[in-house]
Amino acid sequence: MKAKAPNALVGLGTVRTEADAERALARGADFLVSPHPVAAARATAHAQDVLFVEGGTTPAEIGEATDRGVAKVFPAHLGGPPYLKSLLSILPGARIIPRREGAKAPPDAV
Repeated sequence: MKAKAPNALVGLGTVRTEADAERALARGADFLVSPHPVAAARATAHAQDVLFVEGGTTPAEIGEATDRGVAKVFPAHLGGPPYLKSLLSILPGARIIPRREGAKAPPDAV
């Protein structure tokens, strides 16, 4: 993709392991997204100065992720807008990306 569109910002989601992160970065990913906390992938992204949007479900997971930057709330449909409102009431100023289960990347994406 980067060869065809060198100015495109390309990321990879569903990063669940350090190996996923390493493969994505080796292929030129500009950012990574996980569905849950993945400390090893976070460290790999950080070492290469790449944005890592870490996912979480609980207030603790989301709070820790937003302390580092933006957090992915997954699966957001479990609590819907009331849950998101409650999260933001205890995490004012938190930058979150609500994400419900849905579209999947092609199996050979990583």
